[in-house]
Amino acid sequence: MSFTLIGKHEKDSRNNRDGYVTAMLDLMEKDSKVMHVDCDLENCINTGKLAKAFPEQTVNAGIAEANAMGVAAGLAATGRTVFMHSFGCFASRRAFDQAFMSAAYAKLPVHVIGSDPGVCAAYNGGTHMPFEDCALYMSVPEAVVIDPVDFAQINCLTKKLAASGKFSYMRMIRKGFTTVYGDGSDFEIGKGVTLKEGKDVAIIASGIMVDEALKAQEQLAAEGISAKVIDMFTWKPLDEQLILDSAAECGAIVTAENHQVKVGLGSAVANVVIKDAPADVEALKACKMGEGTVQDALQEKVLTIGENLQIRRFERFDNSTVNVAYNHMGGVIGVLVGLEVSDNLKGNPAVIELGKDIGMQAAAMRPLFMDKSDVDQATLDKEKEILLIQATEENKTAAKPKPEQIIHKMVDGRIGKYYEENCLLQQAFVKENKVSVEKHIAAVAKELGGSIKLVKYTRYEKGEGIEKKQDDFAAEVASMAK
Repeated sequence: MSFTLIGKHEKDSRNNRDGYVTAMLDLMEKDSKVMHVDCDLENCINTGKLAKAFPEQTVNAGIAEANAMGVAAGLAATGRTVFMHSFGCFASRRAFDQAFMSAAYAKLPVHVIGSDPGVCAAYNGGTHMPFEDCALYMSVPEAVVIDPVDFAQINCLTKKLAASGKFSYMRMIRKGFTTVYGDGSDFEIGKGVTLKEGKDVAIIASGIMVDEALKAQEQLAAEGISAKVIDMFTWKPLDEQLILDSAAECGAIVTAENHQVKVGLGSAVANVVIKDAPADVEALKACKMGEGTVQDALQEKVLTIGENLQIRRFERFDNSTVNVAYNHMGGVIGVLVGLEVSDNLKGNPAVIELGKDIGMQAAAMRPLFMDKSDVDQATLDKEKEILLIQATEENKTAAKPKPEQIIHKMVDGRIGKYYEENCLLQQAFVKENKVSVEKHIAAVAKELGGSIKLVKYTRYEKGEGIEKKQDDFAAEVASMAK
């Protein structure tokens, strides 16, 4: 997959439909078994060019969408690759039964094209605006569902669909569109395209909403918010790994689509996140575990050991890091460490040992932060305030009081001590307290001939967050006597 991002929010002088037409002309010239079936809409979609150039490879089935779908399936059954077009509302609602039974169920390479989906058909009224077309076709087993954005993407994906041999549905804007990709861009069905990197929020879009997402990214950047933008043009099969990675990196996901969210891209993305990347404890409890859910497994453990168990918090670690677990005092304290390492060090026992040492450090020293850069401004300001008060009081009793500016420099110097006590990477390494954890990691990486970076850790302690009940025996007796 390779693409050129234009992203200037400019309208193309061409019609979007011509991305499909030019691709079909090329396909038909190379393969006489490639055919187009239309529903008396040749002028609307400009497929009259196909009929003129390849009359034996085009069929006008008239204003009879269900019949057109049956014709397309029949042609596909004779070994042809068939594209069937109508307005999105008719290509989905009106012809769905024939599409399902005659084409998809028979596993025939029929490619349904639904033009002017959603708001793109606003000028034709509510009856012609399908906001459920993709949902219908996503319900078809093994179907490919695509929502492309512009000329270049439609041109490429039309050819990819022809070569796929699978039943598919593709939306298409007919006329004016905003150019996102340069001509000749190449895309892979089932793989989303990351257009902009970001860390605060991921905007997952498709079709006409891709350019809107890029505009949103620019506006958010001006406000100091870093947004990742993904073109998820394939709704089925969905690029689940890209979604999971984005959820882990950004923590928040927004979908932008010209479709009903609850049965569209938003729903599909949410299902992936809920299944494999729960956002909170309740979502985690609902995740599948074995033949039941996490909640079922938790209740089973409670019944088995006779002790109350609760999930209070969790962290997600994925395969992008080397993850090492460390247990202390028989599991009273547990630490999970995530290391980003170069390829030559993956699977190296020394890396695992380093991870356990870092875990032991976190278990013993209780760091509040991983790195000094993680200390929030409010905490830093509060600590500086305390240090300033201390330094000011010391100065009052000093034999030679120092000027105020010197006092402030002393505070800045002492804040380094706070980092050394509370930030894991800046702490003295417990096995060799003459160096920091950060420097120890660097030394191990140098010795092994690769790169190692601590990117994540989490520390758990049995009973954390549980408020201990303080019994007042005298008060209890008194209350019972009343």
